[in-house]
Amino acid sequence: MEIQREKVLGLLLAGLLTSGCGNSTSETAIVGTSPVPASQFTFEEDPTPPVAFDDLVSALGNATLNQSAQNGVLANDLVYGGTISSFDSTGSQGGTLTLQSDGGFTYTPILGFVGTETFKYTLSNSDGDSTATLTLVSTGRGIFVDNTVGGGGDGSQTNPLNNLADAIAQSLSGDTIYVSAGDGLATGLSGNFTLPQGVDLAGEGAGLILGQTIESPGTPPILDGKLTLSGDNKVSGITFIGSEVTGSSISDIAIVENTFRNVDGTDSIELVDVAGQVVIQGNEFFQDNDVDSIYLTTFTNPASLDISGNEFGLISPGANGDDAIQVFVNGNSVTTAVVRDNVMNGGTGMERALLLEANDQSRCTYIAENNTGSGFSYRAIDVGSQESAIIESAVFRNNVLENGNVGLYVRCISTSQATIVAEMTVLTDASNQAVGVQVVDQASLALALRQNDLSNSGAEAAEGGGSRCRQVGRGNAVIRIDHGVRLRQFELGQGIAIRRDDGH
Repeated sequence: MEIQREKVLGLLLAGLLTSGCGNSTSETAIVGTSPVPASQFTFEEDPTPPVAFDDLVSALGNATLNQSAQNGVLANDLVYGGTISSFDSTGSQGGTLTLQSDGGFTYTPILGFVGTETFKYTLSNSDGDSTATLTLVSTGRGIFVDNTVGGGGDGSQTNPLNNLADAIAQSLSGDTIYVSAGDGLATGLSGNFTLPQGVDLAGEGAGLILGQTIESPGTPPILDGKLTLSGDNKVSGITFIGSEVTGSSISDIAIVENTFRNVDGTDSIELVDVAGQVVIQGNEFFQDNDVDSIYLTTFTNPASLDISGNEFGLISPGANGDDAIQVFVNGNSVTTAVVRDNVMNGGTGMERALLLEANDQSRCTYIAENNTGSGFSYRAIDVGSQESAIIESAVFRNNVLENGNVGLYVRCISTSQATIVAEMTVLTDASNQAVGVQVVDQASLALALRQNDLSNSGAEAAEGGGSRCRQVGRGNAVIRIDHGVRLRQFELGQGIAIRRDDGH
């Protein structure tokens, strides 16, 4: 009997091992057993609790931060059907947090707090919980100004000051002063102001956006008076009337998205001996009373200048302006200046679109491209070197400038050196030379003209002024005119004239 039972068990085991194996279509009967329907089995998933990850968000002192769900605390979490079951409504430094079910939140720090504040929140589902930390970091305060409110404000977003002087008085490095449009007048915003080092000034015209929107862009406030910068400043979203932005021996400046309306005979932006990164972008300039829009000088320290995306014009038809952009590189400074995507509408009342000059022992690199304009009474582009300065490279590319006494004028004096390329540039309707060159004393110039469209009309055309080179002394001028250059004159005369001081 024992042997017979072992045979039956063996057959049962063999049937279990061979039934449904591989791709076999055969069926194996199992003696003494019945199949169990699948409906009688219970399948259980492994437990999947949510996983919450820590979050790090930038904030601003004295200001309420509203964070959308897209960038909220759940954006980086594994929710698995869970919900926010609890959170700290009061943070580690006394600030308050309102956390929405979708992960968006509102954070308000206590007045004057700058630093790191943390809040914990917990995600839960039927399988478990997970807790993470929301960390908010501020490196400065917002100091808010609205000239329509009464006195006694503390400078917070909900209780602003009513004048700029008080805001500047309580500001510290790292702070941002925000000025709303207010009543649309310069009430509380008139006078001469000095912005401390490391303090930014933001107007409603640009809004207040620090990683996320604190205040949305709107109408710019009006400031009437001189604003002096101390260094490491950003100025944005302001309308300046009859006033200027100035500074001396400063570095790291950004002036963006402002409007300047000159009516008092001062330059719009006048920065002397600047260094570091200097950015002037997206501004509007309206000239009057024989003033420049941008006047920059460098002297001792390296500087990188970016002047781009600005618009220049006259405050009214017939107004008497001056140059749109002036850059003087002095001393032993090593400077790079990029001037691109600017629009200059001179209306015959603006003298020059661009004046670039290297002096003393300085070394500089210029790039001017994609600038457009018309209506210049003197020289559209004026570039020069003096003393022992070296213009290592000056490239003028894809510019379209009309009118002017001279389209492009190049000056090299004393022992200075310059390497200049003008390519794919249109300089049209100059009243004298389309291109004028002056090399004096022992100066050295290498000038290449490539694929330009150059034209002039008027007196110099009859003298061969399409391109004119004048040498005085032992200066060396090498002018290379490559294929693709088009020289046009509207009077009789030569396309190119090269003359020495003795008339030859």
